[in-house]
Amino acid sequence: CFGAQRAGVVFGWVFASRMVGAGISAWTSGFIRESTGSYDIAVIDAWSKRIAELNDFVTESGAAFVLVISPDKHSIYPEKLPPVLKPAERTTTDDVIETMRTRKVPLLDLRAAMKASKAEMQTYFRTDTHWTRAGAGRAFDLTLDFLNDEYDLNLVQADYSLQPTRRRSGDL
Repeated sequence: CFGAQRAGVVFGWVFASRMVGAGISAWTSGFIRESTGSYDIAVIDAWSKRIAELNDFVTESGAAFVLVISPDKHSIYPEKLPPVLKPAERTTTDDVIETMRTRKVPLLDLRAAMKASKAEMQTYFRTDTHWTRAGAGRAFDLTLDFLNDEYDLNLVQADYSLQPTRRRSGDL
C-alpha cells in the first residue's frame, strides 16, 4: 500500500490513503444527502444518543463534558485533495452536530476556526496527518476559551511561542 503511485498528492500535499478514503466517504455521504435529502437518520440518532448518555454520566459524576470536533486534514485543506474529490456542502458531521445541539450536549466545533486560521498559519503538516505546532496551539487556545466561557472558569492561556522547526519527514 505504499509508494508514490498510491499517494494522493496535490502540489506537494500528501494525504494518507485513509484520509483520501475519508474524503471519498465525506463526498459520498454528501452526495447521498444531496440526492435523497437525508442520511440514515437512525445511525445519526444512535451516535447522538450514545454521546448524550455519556454526557449525562459524566455530568452526574460531577465532572464537565465537552464534545470537541477535531477536524481531519481533508476538511481544513479540501483544496489540496485530488481534484476528483470535491467536498459536500453538508456532511454527516454537520448532522451529528445539529443533533447533539438539540440534545443540549456541550460542543465545540473547531472546523470553522481552524479553516480561518490557515490564512495566518499552516495548521497541518504537508506530509503528515497531524497538526503543526501552530495548529495544535490554536486548537488548545480555542478549547480553553470555550471552557472558560461555557463553565465560567478562569483558566489561563499558556504562555508559549512557536518557533519554526525542521522535521525530517511526517508520518506519510
